[in-house]
Amino acid sequence: MKSTTRNWLVGLCSVLALTAVIASASEKYKSSNAASTTAQQTKGEQQSDDTQVQWNSDVQAAFDAANKANKLLLVDVGAPWCGWCRKMDESTYTDQSVSKLLVKDFVCVKLNSDDNGPGSQFAQSLGIQSLPTVMIIDPKSKKNSINAGYLNPSDFISLVTQTKQQLAAKSSKQSI
Repeated sequence: MKSTTRNWLVGLCSVLALTAVIASASEKYKSSNAASTTAQQTKGEQQSDDTQVQWNSDVQAAFDAANKANKLLLVDVGAPWCGWCRKMDESTYTDQSVSKLLVKDFVCVKLNSDDNGPGSQFAQSLGIQSLPTVMIIDPKSKKNSINAGYLNPSDFISLVTQTKQQLAAKSSKQSI
């Protein structure tokens, strides 16, 4: 089997697995993540509405919204006990430059990898072992990028900017 065919099949399997996990998102996660989202919204009240990141808990709905709005999907996978996850919530996601970038170009989802529901299913299906993990997905091409570990605002902006360029390049190659 040719290497490109094998790579294409592996990519297709990954997309199918990701789609199955996204489809299993349910109301159970919404209640388990409510406290974290409320804390972030309280902090976010200091920001104007046009720079306040709206965190979703329903991955499928966010995926559909990103596709419809021609935006990328950002999935943040963390856990309540994770100190680096909390630090990223408190310093990176509340940074004005990060918020502006996320609001402009992304539909954002926050998942709890320990919720015994959609969040843990999502993390397990993708083999996520380090927290926090940020996944950026292009809903149109189904290409993605995964970064594990804490990112300060500057590093986060660099990662997101580079990833957007890489995904755009992959999408344009795919359409040729």
